[in-house]
Amino acid sequence: MATGTSSRESFDRSHPRATGTDHLSARLLSPGCDFAARRVLELSAAGILITGDDLDVAAVTRFEILGPRLRSAGIAEVAHRSEGTIGLKFLKLDAVTEEDLHDVVVGRPTPSREAAVARQAASGSL
Repeated sequence: MATGTSSRESFDRSHPRATGTDHLSARLLSPGCDFAARRVLELSAAGILITGDDLDVAAVTRFEILGPRLRSAGIAEVAHRSEGTIGLKFLKLDAVTEEDLHDVVVGRPTPSREAAVARQAASGSL
């Protein structure tokens, strides 16, 4: 397997990133990959950094991201790889908008989360 460097020199790293992603997990859903949940190290609107080393740079894979405020699936390309990590560039995201993903990245509550907090406050359980 090839190691290191980017499949594209222009991989966009200008998007805001979330590194407090302990609440998120990812699974790669392609043949030859371990389907077990992987730790999400970083998340941005453009891609995701996860643990693992079982894909080569430029490989395309289906994936799933799971968390309390996010459930998404899509297709991504391995943009870079180093010892123990894989950087995936999103090619397609399903069931989530870029705005929703951005809200998770910057820690902004989603409308459903805001409604739940308002209900808790109204019932006095906060």
